[in-house]
Amino acid sequence: MAGQVQRHVSTMSDLDIARLLMLEQPAPKDCKPEDCLEEALSTLAKEIGLEAKQLRIMAALNKVMFEDQQFEANLEEYYDPRNGLIHEALQRKTGNAITLSIIYISVARRCGLYLSGSECPGHFVVRGETQTGSPFFVDVFKQGKLMSHRQCVKAYVKTDTESRLEAVTPPRLYARMMRNLVNANMIIGHGGKVSASPPPPPPPPPPPPPPPSLLLFLVLSSFSSRPHS
Repeated sequence: MAGQVQRHVSTMSDLDIARLLMLEQPAPKDCKPEDCLEEALSTLAKEIGLEAKQLRIMAALNKVMFEDQQFEANLEEYYDPRNGLIHEALQRKTGNAITLSIIYISVARRCGLYLSGSECPGHFVVRGETQTGSPFFVDVFKQGKLMSHRQCVKAYVKTDTESRLEAVTPPRLYARMMRNLVNANMIIGHGGKVSASPPPPPPPPPPPPPPPSLLLFLVLSSFSSRPHS
């Protein structure tokens, strides 16, 4: 897949890049669609500080992954446990936000663009940084939509406008993937969702009964210790 991305990088126009990154920009009535898209590209690139090479790699990756290869979010069977398994997502070309993000990140790194993941409340996005350290985000659940930090916070965080949406660490990513798999299996199999905390341990078993000889000794002792009437 990385080879296909590389072949598209040098052949894409600004209009192609803007369309593939699914940029949103209010368009005036007298603006042609192609002019509005190019203006949206310039506005977002200026806000984030993205370089032309970064924009081209992400646009080419979107074309290969979501148009040519037709990867997509599995919204119809959202709780199918296979959505949380990377090899299943690669084979079936569908998955959840985490597995699709991991595939996206892995291909981008092979093309020279270092990306990571970031957790949002109830969602997961791809995170990158410009050379000046400004974060930007890609939503693979929306076929590679590019967002600035402001746009991502507005869409998914809402309550904490100062959140930086830091890059997720590998152990935390692994833990979230495992929790999602457990929840998916519980929902499909038993109709209930497990919590993030483990269940309380079962109560200890009762002590075993004393051997017959000891029991007899205790009974006789109780009789012999009774006061005489």
